[in-house]
Amino acid sequence: MKKISHSLFAYTVIVDILVILMFFVAIIIMILTKRDDDISNVFFTFFLLIGVTTFLFARVVSGKILKPLNEILKGVHQYQEGNYNHEIILKSNNEYAIVAKALNDLAKGIDDEKRLTRQLETSRKQLVMDISHDLKNPLANVLGYSTYLQKDIKHMDETEIHNYLQIIVNNSTRANHLIEDLFDFTKLDANHYELHLEELDFCQFIREVIMEYLPEIEENHFKYDFIIPEEPLILSFSPKEMRRAISNLFENAIKYNGENTELRVEVIYTKRMVRLILSDNGIGIPKEMQESIFSPFKRVDPSRNSKTGGSGLGLCITKKIIDMHNGCIILQSDIGKGTIFRITLPRDGWR
Repeated sequence: MKKISHSLFAYTVIVDILVILMFFVAIIIMILTKRDDDISNVFFTFFLLIGVTTFLFARVVSGKILKPLNEILKGVHQYQEGNYNHEIILKSNNEYAIVAKALNDLAKGIDDEKRLTRQLETSRKQLVMDISHDLKNPLANVLGYSTYLQKDIKHMDETEIHNYLQIIVNNSTRANHLIEDLFDFTKLDANHYELHLEELDFCQFIREVIMEYLPEIEENHFKYDFIIPEEPLILSFSPKEMRRAISNLFENAIKYNGENTELRVEVIYTKRMVRLILSDNGIGIPKEMQESIFSPFKRVDPSRNSKTGGSGLGLCITKKIIDMHNGCIILQSDIGKGTIFRITLPRDGWR
């Protein structure tokens, strides 16, 4: 790169030297010949014009070609050094400007990719830390109480044994749920994973999901309103994944909200889309968390409480599934005013 820059500089110097020699030749010719000689005047004028023309041409070449090219080469050198933030700025609006813009766009793309790689690496490390933390507590409890039972079970009554076994079962279930969520998250994140789509009645599908959670909804003394069209609404979707996506929303609504919460489920549709709206008037989600709530291991309750703290992967899995159906999910919420999830699915154009 430096050799090219030096060559450009040398070219300009050589041209300048040639111009100077032209002038000297013209002067020498004028001295060696008589001034009134027409031929000498012609030669003098000829060499003078050539010298002036060469000088002007050298200036134009230097300004229009060599300087922009040198700026481009300086930019390429910066990129070779790893400085992709450098921008090649040219005042001209010609082919060199097009090349400079292409190089700037290429450098920006590389810089964005490197930044994304760093973010993914940070997320991966955080993911491993969160998994380790979430598995550590339940597995430690299982190991601790199992060891305690093994050593002192002869000195315990049935009630005490039952309580310890229940703790072991609860912690085992909690660890199992985390592992299942992690498996689903990893599976859905794989590029080669494909949905198995079926032509089904979406309204009937939603009714079936509601019926699965209705006993728990009533047990928690929720007030509910379900607005589902009676007519069939045929849609192409994966029932297994879609059930998982919608179930996460029901489970969160039940888990985080108290008694007398009003729960509303509604399905509306047009010729081009179907929209599922699940809303409640419960505790709501803080605004500062709403942008990242669909990221892995994001919880409304960050304490990882065993009663209310899920795996932190539920909403992330939900969004991945909706995205794979070429749909979108939108959250609207405020503290103390409830939460609304809107899932919109196209009626054609599947991946």
